[in-house]
Amino acid sequence: GTVVVGSAQEPRSGAAAGGGSGGAQSGNGTTRRPAVRLYKNWVGNEVFCCRGRLVTGPSWKGLVVSSVLVSGPAALWCALVLPDLSQHNSWALLGVGIAMSLAAQLWLLVTAFTEPGIIPRRAEPDPADYQNGIIPRTKTVMVNDKPVTVRWNDSVNFYQPPRAHHCSVQNNCVEKFDHHCPWVGVTIGRRNYRFFLLFLYSTSALLLFVIGTCIAQIVQAKDRKCEGAVPTDNCDDSISAVLKDAPNAAALALTVYACLMAFFVGGLCGFHSYLVATNQTTYENFRYRYDAESNPYNVGLWRNCYEAWLAPRPKSQVRFRAKVAAQGDGVDEHADPYEDDDIEAGVGLNGASGAADGAEAPGDDATKAAPEVVAAPAMELEMATVPRPPSDAQLADGSEYTNGDRRAVRQRQGAGDGAAMQLEDEKGRATS
Repeated sequence: GTVVVGSAQEPRSGAAAGGGSGGAQSGNGTTRRPAVRLYKNWVGNEVFCCRGRLVTGPSWKGLVVSSVLVSGPAALWCALVLPDLSQHNSWALLGVGIAMSLAAQLWLLVTAFTEPGIIPRRAEPDPADYQNGIIPRTKTVMVNDKPVTVRWNDSVNFYQPPRAHHCSVQNNCVEKFDHHCPWVGVTIGRRNYRFFLLFLYSTSALLLFVIGTCIAQIVQAKDRKCEGAVPTDNCDDSISAVLKDAPNAAALALTVYACLMAFFVGGLCGFHSYLVATNQTTYENFRYRYDAESNPYNVGLWRNCYEAWLAPRPKSQVRFRAKVAAQGDGVDEHADPYEDDDIEAGVGLNGASGAADGAEAPGDDATKAAPEVVAAPAMELEMATVPRPPSDAQLADGSEYTNGDRRAVRQRQGAGDGAAMQLEDEKGRATS
């Protein structure tokens, strides 16, 4: 039998491999680790529902508030104002009103439950990122023949691509980061920005339609108040008399509410229309203050609009329901814990990667001799020591290394020594 020792697999004793609760042993004695869904051991602050099929941000309470602010007044409008108005005009008004209300609510939910473009974190830095034993904090890349500075992200162990940014709320690096919207409850990035625009525009159109129909309801109700009455009837067609009817009172309240909401939502529509036309994100607009000449992403009005509205939307880089090697507790009780179809490398599992060993199902001969210990794959061992840290002579040269660089090198040296010592201890325990 074989026990794999390394960062991806933990060594187990013969007793544990034979039938303990921590793992199972196949017919050839290979230790297997239970498979769990990736979302159960996810590092970021995302919130999952429907067993990982839907994901949103940690600000989900804001989503609930926004949903109520949209659906509540819309329901009142469709129940009281539109039926009375449609009865005297056209029932198409009611149909259009219901469709617009549902569209605004739909785009809100689609925006909130669309993964924004999370870039999977790495377990370890890429050796190619090191220069003279250290990782520079920034480097320059060219975008449309213009230099762009990208920064190293310690949380995810890679240089953030151009336009990407680490969202502190969700604790993940997001492609084409725009902003974290507490009202939608999620970060707005490359994959859900288009849906966010559709939510803004559909809500603005709904608000304008509400204002127009509510004003028409009050005006027409006032005109009908004394319709057919003779002058001697002393008919009161004042606004106060008109507003005694529930549909008219609701129309006035909704007009005030819709005007206030249109001020904010309409302002956002105008601002994001400007961002789309100039190919900027909210983050870039506030941080860099690009003008027409300095913006490296501005490729002209029509191409900017095409990129925002028509360009193919990239697929998600994260499969939250993929099965990965277990990292601690959290085994899915409703799935076969040792099922190894669709098991992938565990990117995002507490900063470590996991993999399936491809062994057969557990057999009856679970009481075999102590397994042979072999070294972990070469790449896993090299990650703790490659590239080599600078020599003492290089560290003594203050012109090449800063104090922060020295601390980083010492930390990496200590981590490498600790990993080597742990490997030796694990070999000894497995052979004994």
